[in-house]
Amino acid sequence: MADITMANEHQSCKLNIEGCNYKLTLFPSDDQCQGHNQTRSRSQRAVTNSNSEIAEILQELKTTSERYKKLEYKLTKDMKQLGKRVLRGARKLETMIKKQQTTDTRSGVKDCPQGFIVVDNWLSCYMISTFNTSMYEAREICLALGSDLVSLETSQEHHLLSYLVRNNPTYAGMPGWWTSGTFITATKQWMWTPGSDPRPVTYRMWAPKEPNEEHALDLLCLMMLRLDNLQWHDQLCTDHYNFICEKSLA
Repeated sequence: MADITMANEHQSCKLNIEGCNYKLTLFPSDDQCQGHNQTRSRSQRAVTNSNSEIAEILQELKTTSERYKKLEYKLTKDMKQLGKRVLRGARKLETMIKKQQTTDTRSGVKDCPQGFIVVDNWLSCYMISTFNTSMYEAREICLALGSDLVSLETSQEHHLLSYLVRNNPTYAGMPGWWTSGTFITATKQWMWTPGSDPRPVTYRMWAPKEPNEEHALDLLCLMMLRLDNLQWHDQLCTDHYNFICEKSLA
C-alpha cells in the first residue's frame, strides 16, 4: 500500500510505501519542457529585478521628497526673516520721515528753496513736481530753483523718495518722475549728470528687462515709473513726466 503526498505542484511529491518514505522528483523529459522552465526562470528573475528597481526608485523619490521638504522649510524660514528685516527698515524710514520738521527753524531749511522737502539728518532736500514736462525742461526748472534733477545714488535715497511719492495724495495718479540719469552714447554708460559733476550709476533699481538703450538708442533718460513700483525705466528725454529736484546740503 502506498500513500502519496504532494510536496510541490510542479516538481516533486512524497510517497510512503509500507512505512518507508520516498521523495519523487519530476524532471522535464524533453528540450521543449526544459526551454519552458528556463523561460519561466528568466521571467521570474526579470520580475524580481523589476521589483528591486521599483523599490530603489520609490526610495529615491522618498529621499528627494524629504530633501525638498527641508529646502521648503528653510526657504520659508529665510523669507520670514527677510520680511522682518524689510519691515524693520521700512519702520525706521517711516519714523525718520515723520520726524520731518515743518517750521523755519528746522535743520537745513535756510539752505533750501521754498517748497522743498527737508528731512532731518539728511544731506539733501527735494522738490517733487506736481506737473509734467520733458527731461530737458525739468532740468532748467530745477536749475532756476538753485538745484538740479535728483541723482538716486543709494538704496536709502531711492526708498525715501518712493515713500514720499506713495504716501502723499498730491502725487496720486502721476505716472512717473524724471531723474538726472542719462545714457552717454560715447562711453555706453549710464551717468548721473547733475551740473558739471557727472557720476557713474553704481546703485541700480532697474525694472525687469530694463534698460533698453541697446535696442532703442533714443531711450537715453532715466525715470521712476509708478506702474512698475517706481523702479527705473529708460525713456525718451522729450516725453513728458513729473520730476524731482534735489539740492545738496553737504
